[in-house]
Amino acid sequence: MKRIIPYIASKFQKDKIWLRRSKPSSRDYQVMIALDDSASMSSAECVQMSLEAVAVICGALSKLEIGRLGVCGFGSETSLIVPFNEPFTAVSGARIVRHFSFQDTGTDIIRLLELTRSHFAHTASLQSNMPVSQLLFIVSDGRGLYIKGVEAVRKAVKESWDAGVFMVFLIIDKQRGSESILDVRTPIFDSSGKLTKIESYLESFPFPYYVVLRDPADLPGTLADALRQWIEIVASSS
Repeated sequence: MKRIIPYIASKFQKDKIWLRRSKPSSRDYQVMIALDDSASMSSAECVQMSLEAVAVICGALSKLEIGRLGVCGFGSETSLIVPFNEPFTAVSGARIVRHFSFQDTGTDIIRLLELTRSHFAHTASLQSNMPVSQLLFIVSDGRGLYIKGVEAVRKAVKESWDAGVFMVFLIIDKQRGSESILDVRTPIFDSSGKLTKIESYLESFPFPYYVVLRDPADLPGTLADALRQWIEIVASSS
């Protein structure tokens, strides 16, 4: 698994990464990539960047054979596009592109977390005695996450963490000026409903591991850093 980090960080140029393992891995890795299909992602730049991000992640992880790879789309509902038990091929990639219209009117992040958590648990239950490590990559513009309430989202995130799912949120941000997610402000009210302050939207973002991605060229380094942290957590919990 550690071979993937220098490979991705080098922008997929290190040929030695293709050396096959001399012995089977003692751990099963499951990686699910979730792409936001909501209308807020419909700008040409967001569509291009988000699909490119998914392609980079899928291509790297599938070719390096780190374990099981799945892809789903989410908006008002969550749809499984490539399940864990299906090899990732060019046909899978074409199916992913056809699936997304970026016209969904909702972003139900809670439903996404519930369904992916269930899919992770089901797949893990099919393994014999092999330890399982699970990673969820969420690719989204980060907008409209609180349609069911802030606390409900935080609760769903905690439940996924408690279930052993490591989550990385890739925020696609091609906006500039006041429209950038970096400049979004959120009003904070006390229990009586009185406004107490206005803080940055990202200051209280419910996913502790997130990165704002503006340039596709930054994706290899971002992915490498995320995987490095994941491996460190897996190693420390073994």
